Amino acid sequence: MDAQSIIIKIIPNLKDLENDSFTYVRSALAENILSICPIIERAPTNEHVLPIFLNLLRDENSEVRLNLFKRLEDLN
Repeated sequence: MDAQSIIIKIIPNLKDLENDSFTYVRSALAENILSICPIIERAPTNEHVLPIFLNLLRDENSEVRLNLFKRLEDLN
C-alpha cells in the first residue's frame, strides 16, 4: 500500500480508534501507530500521526502510554 492510500483510507479510521472506549483497542493502536511513519514520510506524519500520538500520550491508562514507546524508533 502506498503512502497516499494510507493517508486517505487508514488514517481516518485510526483517528476513530484513538477515542475508543476499550483500553485494549487504544493500547493496540498505541503500539502500532508509529509503524506507518516510515511509509508515509515526515510531513504527513507530522500532520496526521503526531496528533494521534500526542492524544494517546495523554491517555488515562498507563499501558496505552507505555505502548507508544515500544515503537518510538519508527518516528525517526
